[in-house]
Order: sequence, then structure tokens, then C-alpha cells
Amino acid sequence: MMYMRINRIGNLNIGKGIFNTYKRCYSSSKNVVQLKNLNDFEEQVIKSKAPVVVDFYADWCGPCKNLTPKLVGLAEKYDGKFLLAKVDIDDINCTEIVRQYDIRALPTLVMFKNGEPTVTIVGDRGTDPLESDLKQLFD
Repeated sequence: MMYMRINRIGNLNIGKGIFNTYKRCYSSSKNVVQLKNLNDFEEQVIKSKAPVVVDFYADWCGPCKNLTPKLVGLAEKYDGKFLLAKVDIDDINCTEIVRQYDIRALPTLVMFKNGEPTVTIVGDRGTDPLESDLKQLFD
């Protein structure tokens, strides 16, 4: 059943119950983590020895929902070569992370190597360009 609702920041969500199922595609993956706060970010991203792709998203963002399965697929394809870390910009505990990396559009990916941001991608560019950018992290 399709329904409409206004979320806590005033954005209209249409069919959230149906489209929110995209979270299921990464909830059981060992290569994907959901960051809950700044401490998680520092432990999982800044201190990581492996490259990390941070996906800044929101539940109400359509392009974010399209991008998630592509990212999870790449994380599984390159099993263990990089970690996919997801940050919900609407989570009150993550606002400092969003502010620190000046996230102004969604989806935004920030790729980290040795704890430093190397590449920022705004929008859903498709699987092939993403894979090309990821390969640069591995070099």
C-alpha cells in the first residue's frame, strides 16, 4: 500500500514503507557498516587501514536508494578491499560529521585512504564510473 508522510525535517516521503526496503540489501554485509556517531566515524573511517567509502544518504532521498544496491554490490565484488560506511544525514548524532565534510547534496560519497579524504562524488553516476573511482583507491 502506498502512503505519504512528512518526515521530521519537513520533506515529503511517498511510499516510504515500500522503498525503505533498500536498507535490507546491506544490513547483513560484512563489508558495510552503519555509522551512528563521531566516535564510530573515527574508529571505522579515520583509523582504518583499508580504504573506506563513506556514503552520506537520507531515507527520503530517491537517488540514495538507487545508489545503495550498486555500492553494496561493489563492496561484495571487492570483498575486503574497502569498507562501505553509511552515514544518515538526518541522524542527530551524525550532524557533526555532515558539517565537518560540508555535505550539501545527496547522495555524496567521500572516499578515504589512510584516514584522509581523497575523492568526493556527488550524485548517482552509475556503477562503471564508481568502480573506476574505487580502483584508484586500491592503487
